[in-house]
This record gives sequence, C-alpha cells and structure tokens, in this order.
Amino acid sequence: MKNAISLSAALTIIFSVILTLVKELFEPIHQFLAHLSSNHWLSHSLIDLFLFIFLTGLFLMIKLKKSYEMVLFYALLFGSLIIFLFFVYMSLA
Repeated sequence: MKNAISLSAALTIIFSVILTLVKELFEPIHQFLAHLSSNHWLSHSLIDLFLFIFLTGLFLMIKLKKSYEMVLFYALLFGSLIIFLFFVYMSLA
C-alpha cells in the first residue's frame, strides 16, 4: 500500500506543478479552471485530489512491488523548487 501511495503522490505532484505553470502562462486555462468552481485553486485542488485517489486505486490493483519513496522525495523537492523559481522569475519580470 505504501508503494502505491508514494507513486500516486509523486505523479500527482508532477501533474500539479505542470498544471500550475500552464495555468499561470495561459490565461484561457486559468479562466476555465476559475469557471469550473468558485476559484481556480479550488478546481486545481479537486483535480489533484481526484487524480491521487484514482492513481492510488489503480496502483493498489496492480500491487506494486518496488518502493517509490525516493521518487516521491525527488518529485517533492524538484516540484517545490520549480514552483519557487517560476514565481521568483515572474515577480522579477
């Protein structure tokens, strides 16, 4: 179970980072997410939540044997760094 959750979390982090960059760079996507719910961050969070639950269920059915804790660690580390550097760049531009 731990392996499924670790891999699901890592993939959801990667997806969330990409979605954040895309919606900040492309206003139509930002507006689309804002119209899905009362706020674009709420839509973003719900998509992330559903993706995590779906992937966890899928990976639990597959019964992963390999440990993905380091994948999760690096996804979190590099995802945070990418978002931080992106918003620093955007605030200086």
